[in-house]
Amino acid sequence: MIDASPTPSAADQRFAAEVKKVRERRSMSQELVAELMRERGFRFHQATIYKIENGSRRVTVGEAEALSQVLGASLSFLIASGSEDVYADHVVKLAVRLVEQHEELATVIDEILLLESSLVEARRKVSDDRAASDELYPDLDVDGVIAAVSGLPVEDVVADLRRRRQSPGYSAIARSHGFMD
Repeated sequence: MIDASPTPSAADQRFAAEVKKVRERRSMSQELVAELMRERGFRFHQATIYKIENGSRRVTVGEAEALSQVLGASLSFLIASGSEDVYADHVVKLAVRLVEQHEELATVIDEILLLESSLVEARRKVSDDRAASDELYPDLDVDGVIAAVSGLPVEDVVADLRRRRQSPGYSAIARSHGFMD
């Protein structure tokens, strides 16, 4: 067990207060946090969490890191509680990550649109030119080629693409990127 000095540092006090705030915000009991810490190899009990939160027990760096993971909050956020700059930095990082993922999704949607239109166009051309293609390539099975490449029947690929395009998330992103009105 770690000995606590008579006067915990300001960082210790902030950490203890923030652990309690985050735990309560996430509606986690002290027993649940202790159980999750035990799963990570620490000898924690409900009383351990109580002592940490009231400042009568200090934590090691490893315990602090594990607590931050269990609570879903960065260690720097737990230590620097009350600092608007740290909170704002945390929010900005999350927002940047969200924008990056949004852009990645928009790229995938664009690729899906191109794939779908290519498949539909290929099938249309084959239908339009069936007689000519039958003369030139009598054994050509376009649906079979597409199925061989994708591993799925053409109808399934087109149906899946259409189903994805009808999802609310797709519509919102497509509108925000000018793909739809």
